[in-house]
Amino acid sequence: MKVRLRTRDLVAKYIDEIKVSARNKKIVRFRYGLIDNLSHTMEETGFKWGLSKQRIHQIEMAILKKIGKLT
Repeated sequence: MKVRLRTRDLVAKYIDEIKVSARNKKIVRFRYGLIDNLSHTMEETGFKWGLSKQRIHQIEMAILKKIGKLT
């Protein structure tokens, strides 16, 4: 669980500093619970946004990679 919280903290801190679409930022904020304070599975996130779990994973990994370059 520590890793999950650390990743959530990094996303919260750096997501506004990276260049990705506003939609993808909202998707990742939702996934990590930065919108409603509840983290969501890839399946739940995909259902809400009309995307597959695989696409949610791709979006998440792309954003985490960009955040990783900032830290």
